[in-house]
This record gives sequence, C-alpha cells and structure tokens, in this order.
Amino acid sequence: MISAQRIHDLKSPYIRYVSGPLTLSAKKPLPPEVWESGSLAFVSTQSDLDRLISLQAPILIASSKLKLPPETKKTCFFQTESVSAAMATLLPFFDLKMSRVAAGIHPTAVIASTAQVASTAKIGPYCVVGEGASIGEHAVLSAHVVVENQALVGSKTFLHPHVVIGAFCEIGHQVEIHSHTTIGSDGYGYVSDPQDQHHKIPQIGKVVIEDRVEIGASCAIDRATLHETRIGSGTKLDNLVHVAHNCKIGKNCLITAGFFIAGSSTIGDNCVTGGNVAIADHVHVTSKVQLGGRSTVTKDITEPGVYTGYPVESLKDGLRTIASLPHLTTLRKQVAEIRKKLNLED
Repeated sequence: MISAQRIHDLKSPYIRYVSGPLTLSAKKPLPPEVWESGSLAFVSTQSDLDRLISLQAPILIASSKLKLPPETKKTCFFQTESVSAAMATLLPFFDLKMSRVAAGIHPTAVIASTAQVASTAKIGPYCVVGEGASIGEHAVLSAHVVVENQALVGSKTFLHPHVVIGAFCEIGHQVEIHSHTTIGSDGYGYVSDPQDQHHKIPQIGKVVIEDRVEIGASCAIDRATLHETRIGSGTKLDNLVHVAHNCKIGKNCLITAGFFIAGSSTIGDNCVTGGNVAIADHVHVTSKVQLGGRSTVTKDITEPGVYTGYPVESLKDGLRTIASLPHLTTLRKQVAEIRKKLNLED
C-alpha cells in the first residue's frame, strides 16, 4: 500500500504532483491492461489514461506527453518525463524480496564456529557458511546458499537460492545475485606436456564484486589464477553470463544475456553490450563502448563509440557489411564472368 501523500513527499525529480487528493492510496501497482480496482498504474498512452480515469483509479503516474483532465476527487495525478524512471522510484516500495527469508538463522543452516554473522542478517534453510566467512548487516541468504571459507558478504546483499560464493571471494554492499550463479569457480587454466596430457594450473586467486552490482541467474564468474577477477560497482549482469579468470569489468556497465569474456581481458566503465557478445582473451575495451548483439571482439577497442559485427567494426562500417552480405554470391559470379572474358587466370 502506498499513499499519494507519500509519493508527493518523496520529492523525486522524476515524479511531479499535478492534482487530486493526496489522501488517496493504492494497494499495488499493475499494468493498465490488467488494472484492478484500487491499484496504481503507470500510463504511457492517452487511451489507457482516459480508461483508467473513467474507472476511478486512485493514483495514476502519467507520461508528461499526455493530456490530463481537470482536477477530480476520485484520482490523484502525477506526471513523469520517464515512466521507467518513475517505476524505478516507486516499485521498491512494493518489492518484498528481503522478507522472503525469516529473521534469524534457520535451524537447518550450518554455520562454522569461526564465521561472523551479523545479528540482523537472515540465513535461510540449508545454508552453509564456512570457516572465517563474514556475513554483513541485513544481508539475506536464501535457501541452499553456500558461502565458503573466508568469503565476505557485505551489508544489505541479497543472495537468491542456490548461489555459491567461493572461498576468499568478496561480495560488496547492496549486491543482488540470482539463483544458480557461482562466484569463484576455478578459472580454465591448463598446460599441455609433450605427450598431450593436460595439467591443471591451480587457480588460487579470488573474485571481488563491488557495491550495488546485480548478477543474473546461472552466471559463472571465475576466480583469478593468482590475484583477482573484479566486477566494478553499479554494474548489472544479465542471466547466462560467463566472466573468465583475471578479467576486470568496470563500473556502471550493462551486460546482457549470453555474454562471454575470455581470460585476462578488461572492460572500462559505462559500457553496454547486446545479447551474445563475445570478447577474446587478453583484449582491452575502453570505457563508454557499446557493442551490438552477437558482436565478437578479437582486438583492443581504444576509442569510445558503438561497434558491431564479427570481427567487430564501427557501427557505420558494420551496417554496410551486413547490407553487403546478401549480395556476395551474385558478386562472386559477376567477378568470375569478368575474369573469364578478360582471360585472367585464377
């Protein structure tokens, strides 16, 4: 439940009060197409706005592009320049994930005697916290989470079910890691002998996840061979992402699903990737780079900008390449005919 007065009192730069009683309240947010009585709605079209007004929706957050009616006692109106920003402001009030796990330590959890668990932390069923591990204030470990020896989990961090934090790895504050993700799996390091036998190079480094990072489901972030693999603060990783050993991803990056980065590569700050992007080993991508979906980076990118393709090119050149591909067969036939008429040998 949230009241119009509370929204008004937020003084958010993204939400502006327009008119209507601030005494009205909404029990939950719903999309306009499935709106129920008593719900709050974010509205982007005039037709949805007009319909919800006729249904006497108590609180409406409307795009500033829409025309609002005169003041009514049945609806409180707010406007926003960005519906997405307004949602990011208000939906946390309805997000109950931190309450999914009961307070305290569940009786089935196994906590090592040398582990340090803050009194405000929540430890769910069948969790394991290893020797010397540390769990910060208001951190939440959902069912079956494993935090191995000497690992650190910061305050207000939320670990979803079946997350594994490997030994000596460090997770910052206000981090969220989704189910079946492993932090600190061994890096892929082997050396081959003359008999083509492969011998493992022990991976004895760690992973450092800085503050306010979110990591999606079924991701794998490998520990470094000797030092650290690092994910910068504010970076968001989608599902099915693999970060290999010794890699560094900068601050405030947006990494989408199916992203793979090979060992010892680095990405700067504020980078954005499309789906299924791959980065080869020992490559550096500078800050403020955008990579189109299915791009493959095989050499350093030293200038900020937008890139796409395989091998990766600037967006302008990449679009030209894509446009040319359907004509390659015809062009080859034409070139062969020209060579034949000119009596040119292969």
